[in-house]
Amino acid sequence: MGFITKYFAIINGFTFSAVFTDKLLAKLHWTRIPEKMFHGLSLLGGGAGGLFAIILANHKISKRSFMLPYIGCTAVNAMIIYLIIIKTISTFSLFF
Repeated sequence: MGFITKYFAIINGFTFSAVFTDKLLAKLHWTRIPEKMFHGLSLLGGGAGGLFAIILANHKISKRSFMLPYIGCTAVNAMIIYLIIIKTISTFSLFF
């Protein structure tokens, strides 16, 4: 497994875990994980794992003030990944 694959597996796993941890903290009425943390993790590449956990845990789904920026951060990250892949493919194809 390459570095990038490992990185995305780790960041998505961490984001997935953070969503479920925040859900548990909410149920226990304890101090919660700030929403900015989720947006930051999404920008760092954890958007897919976080979105999967949000859907599974039914956590923060109805909160538009959270979901719209979160989806926006995930979309920005997806575009960056797409551009990196396109750049890699075009650079790779120059050699063949």
